[in-house]
Amino acid sequence: MYGEISEDITIPVGETLKIYDENTGRARDLKIEGIDNGSNEVHAKYLDTGEEVDLNLGAPDEINIDDYKITKEPYYLPVKEYHKVVDGNQVDVNELDVLMDAYAVKKPMMLKGPTGCGKTRLIEHFCFKTDQPMFYAIGNEDLSSNDLIGRYIVKGDEIKWQDGPLTLAARYGGVFYLDEIAEARKDVLSKVNEATDHQRKITLEKKGGEIVHAAEDFYFVSAYNPGYQRAQLKPSLQQRFMAVDIDYARDMKSPQAELETQIVAHEGNVAMKDSQMLVEIGVFTRKMKELKEGAGTRTLIATAELMGQGYAFHDACQMGIVSVITEPLPDYSDVREAIMRQVDVIDGQYNRGEVAQEPEAEAEAQQ
Repeated sequence: MYGEISEDITIPVGETLKIYDENTGRARDLKIEGIDNGSNEVHAKYLDTGEEVDLNLGAPDEINIDDYKITKEPYYLPVKEYHKVVDGNQVDVNELDVLMDAYAVKKPMMLKGPTGCGKTRLIEHFCFKTDQPMFYAIGNEDLSSNDLIGRYIVKGDEIKWQDGPLTLAARYGGVFYLDEIAEARKDVLSKVNEATDHQRKITLEKKGGEIVHAAEDFYFVSAYNPGYQRAQLKPSLQQRFMAVDIDYARDMKSPQAELETQIVAHEGNVAMKDSQMLVEIGVFTRKMKELKEGAGTRTLIATAELMGQGYAFHDACQMGIVSVITEPLPDYSDVREAIMRQVDVIDGQYNRGEVAQEPEAEAEAQQ
């Protein structure tokens, strides 16, 4: 069910709008000097050149919501374990179940975890399972509130409003995912506050103050990396969310290491043995105090893809891991050497069969 949609086509007279000019391919400041209500002709002036223009105020483009749906199921293995009581019985659930329960009551969700641990993949998997469109933005110093809620665009002699991803999700229903929320500007966080409030509405100040009351299926999800956040989020904002911590394996004896091995093997299209070698290197880097953050699962998958292209384990790790998580500077020389020594140790152990075989391989060997 769609949210409330305004039928009026409005534009704020007397204001200067930051518009996107498709004719020049750049953002420009356009002062709206007047509008002929009979013909919907807008009289305006570009502040960068002083050029006066008459533009036709057009209706927004039609949106095909299916264009934002994920059509192929993303591969995801749950890594967390929680417990809940259902009909008097305790049952085990995972982070996907928790996300489903939060979505059922429209409680905004915040995912926290290091780089490349699967936060975005979880949301993609969730959107596929719920058949919801996914709208996406990344918080950074360049992302403005206008990028989220929308802006006017000029094409030819026409000016029209274009909803941003947050407004699209609210207007038509769907999941809005703001990655790296802790890196977002204050004007963006102000809109996050509004969108996650119990009133579930978004005000389009630059569109005559139109208020979009969110559709029933609108859902807000955010994520960030605690190790790299630029500023601490205010408690008043954080407490609008429930949160789930996502992490990768930090010990080869943990169940998480087995799951990560399966993920790297599947996504990187390599044998389980090669995947396990990569996960061991990943865990090794994550324990290094000299590094702020070790190699994430995404980095291991990229390295597996190099191996699939024929690169030796040593060279793939050099390019896919060491050169990615460290810099070619004297301060990193000892760290780089330590990682590459471990790469050679693990390579030698597996090639000589010194690492215990997987249960399936042991069973075959005994037959």
